[in-house]
Amino acid sequence: MQKYLLLTFDLEEFNLPLEFGERIEYNEMFSISYKGLLKVLKILDKSDIKATFFATLAFGQRFPKMINKIVNKGHEIALHYSLNSGEFTNNILEEKTKLEDIIGIKILGLRTHKLKVPPFKLLKKIGFEYDSSIHPTFVPGRYNYYSYSTVPYRIEKILEIPISVTPFLRLPFSFIWFRIIGLSYSKFCTLFTAINREFINLYFHSWEFTDITKFQIPFYIKRNCGDYMMRKMKNYINWCLNENLKPITILNFIKCLHL
Repeated sequence: MQKYLLLTFDLEEFNLPLEFGERIEYNEMFSISYKGLLKVLKILDKSDIKATFFATLAFGQRFPKMINKIVNKGHEIALHYSLNSGEFTNNILEEKTKLEDIIGIKILGLRTHKLKVPPFKLLKKIGFEYDSSIHPTFVPGRYNYYSYSTVPYRIEKILEIPISVTPFLRLPFSFIWFRIIGLSYSKFCTLFTAINREFINLYFHSWEFTDITKFQIPFYIKRNCGDYMMRKMKNYINWCLNENLKPITILNFIKCLHL
């Protein structure tokens, strides 16, 4: 059975310093994420693989040419949305429509900011086909999603593509865990998960590929960002290709499912 690798990257303004009481200029929030995006695209181009990018409307409006360039390269653009934005239905529909106007195609996928559970009943009415916000593990201070499935499933006619965790203990291996633990951990989790799963769905942020050590944010958040992250991602992708995992966008993966 063919195994698939779903690499996903959140394109958002780097506002983490604000969460920890540190000032950061609005322009710099975007500049950091944009520079990281350039590095991500360079890695993907070198391996000739496709990925899914969850972009905020603000990022898309700031860099419309780059968002279109991503689409023209064969990658997928989906919406990255904050549930703290007020009235959900009107706001998300507006953001979805405006981002669609920028890229000229329909947006079918959603990922919420901080991976919060979206109101699935409303997503189909708005025009979404899938969501990839559920990380079925426990993250202290964030969420406890142990009760959610680790395989694709439908909620209110929306297909949920959960972020990958290992069987049994449900160990995470995206984002921070990918960066701060060695490559052997990423390989082990990938192989262990792929035993009875046909996909590996990992999430990252473009800002992780830039040097953010100057900011007074927790060490575990900024550890191994920048060049280290670039090297590790390159090595991981090459290893996955050697293991016959096929990199693919989430939309194209859904076409391979029989649900």
